[in-house]
Amino acid sequence: QSRFTHEVKFARYSLEQCADIFSDICGSHGISMTESFIMALKEYIARQQALPGFANGRSMRKLFEACITNQANRLVRCAVSDQAALSTIDAPDLPQAAII
Repeated sequence: QSRFTHEVKFARYSLEQCADIFSDICGSHGISMTESFIMALKEYIARQQALPGFANGRSMRKLFEACITNQANRLVRCAVSDQAALSTIDAPDLPQAAII
């Protein structure tokens, strides 16, 4: 049960719009994406958009945060610390579970 009495519905953004939002968030944090990440990202977004509760930009922000956490964990396991690796996310950094 929501504490709000009125619900505001927003139109679903397209897959490309969501990918652009994610890309903009990455750019504002100095993070680049590999080609394999971009391809996997679009597949991930398409699956997420079909789920109830998908929230356009908010979902992209939450996804970015999850990817950065996964990237950090991956780099620690691999003992990688060069600047290029620290500022690049790759396909394995996408979460396995839904992030809505």
